[in-house]
Amino acid sequence: MAELEKATDLLYVNGSATDDDVLLVAGIKRASCLVTTLPSDSNNVFITLTAKGMNPKIVVVTRAEKEESEKKLYSAGADKVINTSSIGGMRMAMSVLKPNSVEFVDTLLHNSEITYSVEEIIMSENSKLINQTLKQSKIREVFGVTIVAIKRGNTIISNPNPDEHLFANDLVIVFGSDEQLREFEKS
Repeated sequence: MAELEKATDLLYVNGSATDDDVLLVAGIKRASCLVTTLPSDSNNVFITLTAKGMNPKIVVVTRAEKEESEKKLYSAGADKVINTSSIGGMRMAMSVLKPNSVEFVDTLLHNSEITYSVEEIIMSENSKLINQTLKQSKIREVFGVTIVAIKRGNTIISNPNPDEHLFANDLVIVFGSDEQLREFEKS
């Protein structure tokens, strides 16, 4: 039977996630999310089915190698399927078609002295930015971040215009340096 083990400050379970006992020891019944990235699509389907059977509320993000496996993984209960082959192929094609753009993004995200990220931030009811337009709030000037999108309920507003208002509980998708994002989140 699998056991929870500890090495330094790292907790882990040694075993295969295709084994029910391993998932139980890992805490599948109380887990809020499971990410399964095995190279075998059939194993990812099996683990997704098992996890959803043990914990119907768990969010499952899984990897698919083959395009035809994506539908099967969603049918098994996966909440998000990432086709790594497809993403890799598109990335390779873009490296040929738009090499400068790809190089810019790589440099910005991976090779810079400053770490840039995209963050999801929920606008607090107490934020001084609530009920202001993006233009009025001067977010770019004050914080140096860029609002890429706003999710309001089930609607996503991509590349919002300057006259778009911010409301309490809006989820804003923001791009900036880690330091800028921390400051913006405090607003």
